[in-house]
Amino acid sequence: MLGAVFPDVLEKTVFAPHRSMHEFALYFAFLPVVAMTDMWGFWIAAIDHLVVDAMTLHGVTFFGKRIRWYLNTDRFMDNLVPVIMHMALLAFLTK
Repeated sequence: MLGAVFPDVLEKTVFAPHRSMHEFALYFAFLPVVAMTDMWGFWIAAIDHLVVDAMTLHGVTFFGKRIRWYLNTDRFMDNLVPVIMHMALLAFLTK
């Protein structure tokens, strides 16, 4: 659960602007630490957060390149898309 909010918590901790810590390269840099401490769930949750944010109008950066989609988090139906995708993924993984 902590991994899912880690990108936002990291921004607040270092007083960075919103979405400034939403850079995939930063999380790939954490891979050696994740591998040594066996914190794969934490890392996967943080990456999932970035993937969901990449589906929004604001997007995220992927090694300096902006990745974005059309979802507007101000609209109810657009907020349902990530929820439905997570439910489908969960159903697939628990089969």
